[in-house]
Amino acid sequence: MHLVELTFTEHCSALREDRVDVAFVRPAVEAEGIEVDVLTTEQRIVAVSARSPLADAAHEGLRVADVIDLPFLRLPARTPRPFVDYLYFQDGERRAPDRALTPHDVLTSVVTGRGVGSGLKSFARYYPWPGTVFVPVLDAPRAHSVLATRAGDPNQEVRIFRALTVALARELGEFAAR
Repeated sequence: MHLVELTFTEHCSALREDRVDVAFVRPAVEAEGIEVDVLTTEQRIVAVSARSPLADAAHEGLRVADVIDLPFLRLPARTPRPFVDYLYFQDGERRAPDRALTPHDVLTSVVTGRGVGSGLKSFARYYPWPGTVFVPVLDAPRAHSVLATRAGDPNQEVRIFRALTVALARELGEFAAR
């Protein structure tokens, strides 16, 4: 097994083009030829610079109305629409001067105070960057983290990985979404 970091534009294309056999994707995707297994359902967060006045709300949270006009990072035009809607809370716009292709791009811009990003609550556990604060968005719809595979993939290793991942996600339950 080897890990491949996918960009925000590759959630389904990497599977369709056989560059990867499975993909951990946020949010859930609906695409022909792709099967998804929901692993977690989580609260949404925004990533802001520790110097931002909004960083003080890390424990009590904010509302979508408080964050919708923030300088969210721009995404490439080829980014799938569901991911764009997810990142911008459906109604938001791109306002930051920076463009992001990966979570590292987002965090680099956030740390420098040039932009903000959004994600699932577990993002904070996977990407704890100094100078970045993750603030819960209390009234945003919860979103799914999923395991995506090619529909009907006959590869036994993929089927075993999928079964083990789904079983582990169920076993861990809410702990996995923290």
